[in-house]
Amino acid sequence: MVNVMKKIALILGKILELQLFLSVILIIILSYWGLPLSLVAPVSNIIFSPVLTVFLLLSSLIFFLELFYIPNGWLMYLLELLTHTWSKIMALADRSWTVSVSKPPILFALLTLVSTCAILQSKHLKNPVRRICSFAILLAGILIYLRHTQIPTQDIQTITLGKKEVTTIYTEGTLAIIDNGAFAQQACTRGWIEFTLLPLLRQTYATDIITHLIAIKPTVKTLQALNELCSLTIVKNAYIPYWQGTTPRNLGRAYIIARNNLKNQNGILHRIGKKKI
Repeated sequence: MVNVMKKIALILGKILELQLFLSVILIIILSYWGLPLSLVAPVSNIIFSPVLTVFLLLSSLIFFLELFYIPNGWLMYLLELLTHTWSKIMALADRSWTVSVSKPPILFALLTLVSTCAILQSKHLKNPVRRICSFAILLAGILIYLRHTQIPTQDIQTITLGKKEVTTIYTEGTLAIIDNGAFAQQACTRGWIEFTLLPLLRQTYATDIITHLIAIKPTVKTLQALNELCSLTIVKNAYIPYWQGTTPRNLGRAYIIARNNLKNQNGILHRIGKKKI
């Protein structure tokens, strides 16, 4: 019994060491892509591997049994059950499980790579417990540096989209975006928001949570872009001015959808009148 427990502990230690090693490498890669890192990635990778193995095994058995006209209904039921269960587990994912980091300098990335190799090759760290502790300390140091040390206290940037611009203002954890008509252009697609705007925010400020979004000249396309932002990140406050004259039906519909989407994520859509906010 003692030997069995030792073997299990040894296997779990190797798995943990591997996951910490992958997390160190992955966090540098994701920081350059502007993608968030999942805090449950080490656990999910351990769980996903056997699930994927069972899925591929069941799929292969169903395929070959189908070729030879052998009844395989029970295998299909198991495959559907596995797929449904995994989909339910994936639906539990939450944004709070992810963490964004800023883009580090090239020198820092190279230093991280050298440190990782040094841990693997060090004669003093042959003990699995020591390597696990070393990787954990290295990962914690990287997270602290990329999320706090190199983030600017105050910063203003301009992002060009077509003939218009988006201005970002960052002050001690508060991120504001001023839309000068860029969101109203056809070039402002979901792809541009997801793969250009949000990664740039993460790379620069280690966050994509927008505290204030100010649309100076809102249109139907602007409100549609706001809806896309709500589905991809968190927008706490959005500001649009009152428009004059009769409200077109499509503009009113887009406004109601945007207001409801913000409300669903505890955001607020403010209307700017004569008083300045």
